[in-house]
Amino acid sequence: SDYLLKPVKEEELKNTLLKLRREIEARTSHLNAELQTRQEQEDSVRLRRLELFRTIMGPVNRETLTVASLNENFGYHFSEGCFRIILLKIDGDYDEIYSDGLPVYRRKCEEIMDAALRPLCSDLGNAWMGTTAAFLLGFSPSGGDEISFALREAFDDIRVQNNIFLSAVFTIAVGPAVENPSALPGAWIDAEALLSERLLLGGNTLYFSAPKRTGTVSAASRLSEVSRTLESAMEIMDPAAMNVAIRQATDQILSLENLSGKDMIYFTEMILNTYLVLGQRLALPPENEDRFREDFAKRAAIVPSARELASLLRETIVGSFKEILKQRGEMSARPICSAKQYIRDQYSKPLTLEDVAAREGFNASYFSTLFKKETGATFSEYLHDVRMEEAKRLLRDTNMAVATVCESVGYLDLKHFTASFKRTTGIKPSEFRKLYSWREA
Repeated sequence: SDYLLKPVKEEELKNTLLKLRREIEARTSHLNAELQTRQEQEDSVRLRRLELFRTIMGPVNRETLTVASLNENFGYHFSEGCFRIILLKIDGDYDEIYSDGLPVYRRKCEEIMDAALRPLCSDLGNAWMGTTAAFLLGFSPSGGDEISFALREAFDDIRVQNNIFLSAVFTIAVGPAVENPSALPGAWIDAEALLSERLLLGGNTLYFSAPKRTGTVSAASRLSEVSRTLESAMEIMDPAAMNVAIRQATDQILSLENLSGKDMIYFTEMILNTYLVLGQRLALPPENEDRFREDFAKRAAIVPSARELASLLRETIVGSFKEILKQRGEMSARPICSAKQYIRDQYSKPLTLEDVAAREGFNASYFSTLFKKETGATFSEYLHDVRMEEAKRLLRDTNMAVATVCESVGYLDLKHFTASFKRTTGIKPSEFRKLYSWREA
């Protein structure tokens, strides 16, 4: 950089070193600026590529998805040919999967998939959504067999090299090959449905296809039934009854013919929603409903089987309700809870305040005050509401004569029953039945 003549003078040496420092700082600053610019460009491309997955997953005008738009708008370099969505799923123990090792293993999975597939593709993109990785492949129409072989090798490498998550269960779902990017949203739906089949068929598998299922809608009545049993259990504040209700409901759903993985996920969400809606109605909601939903969704996302998903649902709801009861100190109201259950069981028989109070060990006056405080209704009002709700159900769901319905819900006089029903609903029992008959027709 410079020459110094002997004998070296201190001032000259100092000035030379200062000049060297300025040159090094200038050069380093230039390199840092280049690195920063390059990093920003790479980040921009990565974000643009990720945006494509959000576009495919959401509502999109399919005509706007072309090879040119993928390359121009999202930073890819695809060629004309075939395209395919592949989903890689990691399931396992919650605490193990959502640990510091997850980012490490996600990078390892990316590296393995990239090394196996990129040489066979015009381009390859990927995005992680929690513990699910989505890969978008563009490849030659004649390269399908090579892609399949490379996927099998990559899947074996992913499972063999996993020394981070001992509980991990891996699944790869290979969506259908499509010739036009406009078909990618549909291919995404197919890949998601195929991935959900692991709940019924098992994980640690590479799925190119699954048994065709028509899906089932016959569980709707079971969802209605679980709503009624859950409401009864929540009203009397009985977590054990809730546990039984959910277990019976999920067992019945799992026994349905043509049940698909997507059906199981849907029914699970509906039962969870039923619990939360009832919690709001009965003033017994979780402390933070949004966080409750998010936590369940996060745990459910890494459950590898339908049976385990059903168990998680039951444990989550029952555990939540126990915590609510503990926090609110509602266990002290057990006598009233017991009385409410007795009324719901015996509403078809003659019931009096005195009889129910004596059964719970209270005098009628004190019991009446306690009942109103805990339920917000008098004994007579509560009994009336229970009978009317059952009457409406029988009129709506059965062909029983009105007189028979009257007797079934504890009324001895048809005229009195009709007047009470009209006062409650605004219409006569026969008109109520016609209304629902018309709606069903």
